Amino acid sequence: MFLSCAKLKNGSIMSKVKNVAIKSTIYKYIRSLILTGQLKQGDRIPEAAIAAALNVSKTPVREAIRQLSWEGLIVTETNKSPSVRILDEATISDLATVRWQHEKLNIPLVTYNGSNKDFDSLEELARQCLYYNSQNDLNLRNKYDAKFHLKLYEIGKNTILYNLQQRLELLVQLWQASRITDSQMLLSGLQQHLTLVDILRKRDSENALRLLYDHFTCSYGVTIHISNDNFLPKDSEHSRPSNLF
Repeated sequence: MFLSCAKLKNGSIMSKVKNVAIKSTIYKYIRSLILTGQLKQGDRIPEAAIAAALNVSKTPVREAIRQLSWEGLIVTETNKSPSVRILDEATISDLATVRWQHEKLNIPLVTYNGSNKDFDSLEELARQCLYYNSQNDLNLRNKYDAKFHLKLYEIGKNTILYNLQQRLELLVQLWQASRITDSQMLLSGLQQHLTLVDILRKRDSENALRLLYDHFTCSYGVTIHISNDNFLPKDSEHSRPSNLF
């Protein structure tokens, strides 16, 4: 009796593990379609085609869609097929403002907690961005850009900020996937990753924030309101091109 129960329990556990693996695969597949631009903003999610491609039922596909909806990449409406979120100008402005506020909290933590080894790792990610840009591999360039920014929050060692940034990076990648950017402006923005690393090595929070402010205002094409801020950028080069922040 005991062995029979044990076998039943183990079988149940293995079934759950398999289901989790399937759900993860479907989630990553749909997310990749969105973040690589194969599914564009406003496109309907082809549930049946995805289920057929992965040889699964529609149920786990819908579960993955619900998760991506919670993360902000997909919009679900009653009596309508789910679709890729459209980022309008107001949303992009909000995204830039929130990212800026997060950076103001995180950068002092980065300069306080960061080690030389941390900054070496950050520099390597910056160089990977440049490499994949030189290869015209936009997907990997955007992937390493996201890794670069998440690494900043990992170095800052505040788990709440890190988790918030993870969600924001999905929206940033959605935005990047739909953008057409001048190649020289793009290269300038990527090179400024390295400039930021050099500033952080000097534990210079103030100038790191000045650089990030310029990046955000230029790349998002919006004005970030900073009234009542303790940090007031001086000599900001708002005309300087930057892109991937």
